[in-house]
Amino acid sequence: MSETESRKVRIQGVIAVILALLLLGGSAGTPFKAGLERIVLAVLDYPERPIRLLLDVIIGAGGWVEERATLLEAMATLREENLHLRRRVEEGKIPPLPTEKDEKALMARVLFRSPRAWWKEIRIDRGSRDGIRLGDPALSDGFLIGRVTQVEHGFSTVELLTSSGLLVPVVVDQTRDLGVVTGDEVGQVHLLYLPLDRRLEKGMSLSTALVSERVPPGLPVGFIADEEPDDGAFRPYRVRLGADLTRLYRLQIWLSGEDDQP
Repeated sequence: MSETESRKVRIQGVIAVILALLLLGGSAGTPFKAGLERIVLAVLDYPERPIRLLLDVIIGAGGWVEERATLLEAMATLREENLHLRRRVEEGKIPPLPTEKDEKALMARVLFRSPRAWWKEIRIDRGSRDGIRLGDPALSDGFLIGRVTQVEHGFSTVELLTSSGLLVPVVVDQTRDLGVVTGDEVGQVHLLYLPLDRRLEKGMSLSTALVSERVPPGLPVGFIADEEPDDGAFRPYRVRLGADLTRLYRLQIWLSGEDDQP
């Protein structure tokens, strides 16, 4: 066999071995396939990484713009409702603030408070037979602590301000800024939707805005505690409630005396 023919045979042998390894590596369930896939993925990761990062930035920016538009629309709606209900107050169609001796202020006792929903809701010993209606405000020590969300004949459920499901429009008494307070289910309450250019001071008081015809405006809620990091659109604050929800045994329900839904 000549030298040229011998070289051809060696080259063909090397090619055959390479093809055999590739076929073996492509077989399902073999360690060669897993190794080959890791190598390919590692190689492709470098050119794909900048594209993935750019795509994440684009998607995140789009979501932020959409969320900001939704929040601005919600605040505009809140302002319109506040003006509408303020006119109702001036016309005498919304009841005044409750007092301790007011016949519409019904004292109630806490029957049950589940450990799993400690900062969400409580059950009280008053119900529809006592005149309680959905949406009636609940107070303790003269401060709003929640609203009635379920009514039975002999008992009711009050959702607390520390619940994440309860959103209550409020007014900063010193500046007349509008915002919304809500809880985080672990005992904290936050004031949301304040514009970035508005700065509130610690100790400023909060009271209910015109929530509905069921909840009168001006009910004390609590005080500004601390400023929290902003989200680029609004400046949130932590709120210190006026009532102590850790020791809640008795409370007061302000009876609206109306049958319509809140």
